[in-house]
Amino acid sequence: MKISDHDLRQINAESLHALRERDLDALEDLALRLANDLKEAKERLNQTPDNSSRPPSSREPWSRNKEDAPQAPSDHVPEDDPDGGGREKKSNKAKPKKGSSPARSAGKQKGSQGYARMQQLPITATICHYPSHCFRCGAQLPPDNGVCYTGYESINAEFGDTDAPGLQITNTKHLFFESTCVCGHHNRCKPGKKPPEGVQWGKVTISEWRLIDSGLAALLLILHFRMRLSVRYCREFMIELFGVSLSDGAISQSLHESARALAPVATQVQQQVRQSDLAYSDETPHYQAGEFLWLWVVANAHAVFFAIGRRTKELFLGIIGHEFAGWLMSDGYLAYRYHEFRLRCWAHLIRKARALAETYTPYVQGYGKALLEIFDRLIEAIHLAREGPPADLRPLLVEELEQLRRLCEKMAHSANQKAAKLGFEILNDWEAIFRVLEHPQMPLTNNFAERLLRHWVILRRITQGTRSPVGSLALTTVASVVETCRLRNASPLRYLKSVIEAARKGTEAPPLPPIPKASSA
Repeated sequence: MKISDHDLRQINAESLHALRERDLDALEDLALRLANDLKEAKERLNQTPDNSSRPPSSREPWSRNKEDAPQAPSDHVPEDDPDGGGREKKSNKAKPKKGSSPARSAGKQKGSQGYARMQQLPITATICHYPSHCFRCGAQLPPDNGVCYTGYESINAEFGDTDAPGLQITNTKHLFFESTCVCGHHNRCKPGKKPPEGVQWGKVTISEWRLIDSGLAALLLILHFRMRLSVRYCREFMIELFGVSLSDGAISQSLHESARALAPVATQVQQQVRQSDLAYSDETPHYQAGEFLWLWVVANAHAVFFAIGRRTKELFLGIIGHEFAGWLMSDGYLAYRYHEFRLRCWAHLIRKARALAETYTPYVQGYGKALLEIFDRLIEAIHLAREGPPADLRPLLVEELEQLRRLCEKMAHSANQKAAKLGFEILNDWEAIFRVLEHPQMPLTNNFAERLLRHWVILRRITQGTRSPVGSLALTTVASVVETCRLRNASPLRYLKSVIEAARKGTEAPPLPPIPKASSA
């Protein structure tokens, strides 16, 4: 838009009449500028998910249909921005004024009085824990012998299956005993505990001594991250359905602890993505405590890894690793262009061509329609080639490719900014775009990665992002494990429970669900 609001407010019938009396050429020039601005405004107004990178949710409610569901994820940013779209925005967090007291942190304040749990649930089972060996002499201690010195209660969720459907809430009492060895040493059985380590997870501790047991912790993970319920709604859910009262603090602590328990599994997922023959990558905006960051996804057919950080080449290399040597399907963002075996998503280019075909400038419309016709012929040739043995299509499509190159060179010198930008983009990324003609069995679009991002973009819109680095790490860790389980047709809920239970006991996490035979072929 070239005409500012300030200038536009001053243009009225009187000013136009005066300009006509004084200078007809100036009036004609003003009319052209107004027409160009009106065309640009109309083109922006007519943008849809079919001809731009707008999300399907931007459609009017009365014009939506079922076909909108598998479209690209919300808030997708144009991939060919040379700046990476990424001038990092300053945090919106207000800074305290000089002389004023620091802002009060959320949650219970240090030194304030705590509150005991008021709800008393009936005990459904009691488990006694005895020490097995003497710490001093190593002798085996007799079972079921000792004095109870402490204990706690834990609320758990027992899941049904197709043979016995249902969900049951249990309250187990755990008692810990002290036994005296013949050598005189007093041995105590203690609940498992993994203290904080490093700086990534902050003060998050994994411990068996928890009110929320592994099954209920897994259920809360699914409710919060997969069903998109806030912590308060999770608390309301537990009260309304099961009559169990949990505090916001207990739920938040359980979410972070469970996510840390899943961290070794997320590392395994990342390694499997790095070893894949074909990986998909995409990114979308994400806010962390008001800071503008990006949610990244890198995935293959049976493993998905998420990360939150800046939109830089260094962060992407930290995710995919320098050892990755497979094919990479991505958009046109510059951080991906270092990779030798890269495939370029055609869906982005077709949407931009469709936007040109729907403009109000005739010669720009011609550019868009010509691009769409050429891409249609290329796509038809690729689909036909997939029905037979693998073959290089470039020698068979020389005429179409030469026609496209001449058109893009002409567009690159166009006065229309969008046409020129698209022409340069295709020419600059020519090899990655048309490498699929040499390997027609490879994918044409990056829709697989965009669909994986879609759920978490909706979650970001509901929650307005995460509030701390630990919260971002918890989100990406849980998302990586949950989406990987879903790709392998395994229950995320039951697998999360087994991993959390193993982490609290200090044992190794169970292996990832096996890859279905159809996917591993």
